Amino acid sequence: MPAQKYKYHLLSDAVQMYRPVYPNVYGVIAEYCQPKPTKGTDYVMNVRLVDPSCKGHERIGDGVEVLFFASSLEFFPKPKNPAGEIIRLHRVQVTSFEDKPQFVCKVGPGCHVSFLLFDGSEDGSDVPYHTSTAKYSMERERELGILKYMRGWLNNRETPLTSHKYLRKLFELKSGEGPCDILCKVMHVRRKKRKDGQEDILMFVWDGTDCIPQPLRGGTAESVFESGASLATELVEGWGSLELSQEEIVALKIPRIGTLLPVCFWSHLESTVPQVGDCIRLKSVMVWIHKGQTCALFSSRSNWSYHQPEFMNEYANRTLNNLVSQWAPENAQDLLTTTDFEHIPWSTLREVIADNKPGKYRVLVQLVAYLPHDYNDWCTKVGNGEGEFPAELLPSIGASAKATWVYSCKFLLRDATGTIEALLTGTSAEQFFPGLPPLDPTKNNIWKRTLDGRMQHLLGETTSKDAGEWIQCCVEGYRIKAGTVDEARRYRIFGTMIKPITPVPDNQAGSGV
Repeated sequence: MPAQKYKYHLLSDAVQMYRPVYPNVYGVIAEYCQPKPTKGTDYVMNVRLVDPSCKGHERIGDGVEVLFFASSLEFFPKPKNPAGEIIRLHRVQVTSFEDKPQFVCKVGPGCHVSFLLFDGSEDGSDVPYHTSTAKYSMERERELGILKYMRGWLNNRETPLTSHKYLRKLFELKSGEGPCDILCKVMHVRRKKRKDGQEDILMFVWDGTDCIPQPLRGGTAESVFESGASLATELVEGWGSLELSQEEIVALKIPRIGTLLPVCFWSHLESTVPQVGDCIRLKSVMVWIHKGQTCALFSSRSNWSYHQPEFMNEYANRTLNNLVSQWAPENAQDLLTTTDFEHIPWSTLREVIADNKPGKYRVLVQLVAYLPHDYNDWCTKVGNGEGEFPAELLPSIGASAKATWVYSCKFLLRDATGTIEALLTGTSAEQFFPGLPPLDPTKNNIWKRTLDGRMQHLLGETTSKDAGEWIQCCVEGYRIKAGTVDEARRYRIFGTMIKPITPVPDNQAGSGV
């Protein structure tokens, strides 16, 4: 029998072989990240390897981290799948980081580390599909035996390759919990040139679930980031709106259900930013709340890898059953309002915004703000004098021709898919607030106190739900033509009524009186 040219070690043995020994290994790729620039001239790519010896091991129970370094992206291993491929490595360097062993591999022309990539499926080819060099050698009989053994273990294992320890769905994201991973699909990428020539990037990702509703005034950057809180806030505010426009929603075919999470890139990683449509795993991103919206930060410590879209079955179930909200009460009896059209299926606000034609919808939302802030300005006197509501416009808002005062207010409505400003006027407002007909608010403090009690109840101020209570309402989308130019689409509430509530004591009334 000829002498073995190369000796291959299990990972549990190889991690104990420090310089001057450079072991050779076969391993299964559990996950890998896209290459990114180092502080020097190289790029670095993180790969996690596992084999049967990792199970139950004190130091490498989750696998062995491999750091590949190369002067160009073309020299890195290119696995065909996010996980489950087999790699052969020759002459790795064993080091340690935070008391955990890792391999360091410099690859490319003139480097002593070499690799072969094989299909991990049981019927995969015995010929590597990617090699670090054009020429390579294999001790065929022995190494094919290793391949067969690794494939058999890989395809009959009981535990997943990828660790779920830090994995979160969007509906599980909480500010201040530390870095986390997110499986998601890239729906949109915005780019913006800075004065220094670099690009800022804002990426919108989706997994079919709903982020936890937050108070509109909520902000947690200072408590999440020990340093750089102002920079994180500046990154977000520099983009203006963190929501997609009607044109973007339609053009990008955004799903009707599920939050779009904005992900800010602290620094642009040249040529390694995911593309629209990619299913990825974001790694070590920070989560914080900015003005009531959940955001994520992709920092220099973050990374990403391609991944299978494991969340699509859950989204399909939500769509099939029209589960438009994961946080609203399941029973409509627990909502604070009723409508005249409760037989109509729910729509999400994203659907409402995307529909550019006139239409009517029934939505499940939170009321998070209102205008005017002063209740004295909620009713307008009918007439044609200065500051009065023009009498000829009464029919357009459904107000009675005999009315002397009409409601004129606006609500900010929100669900997991978007926000809209909706007018509440005329008889629709009178229906919404039964027993509170429009009048001169400046002359009736009891009316204002009653109205304030109802509004604070809707906003959740009288309960522990500081992110707002859930209501159902009917919304109409329409446009007003000004000459020959169509104005932006507008919305108004109709056919909705607040349920009776217990009167609010004087000492608990809000400040709007």
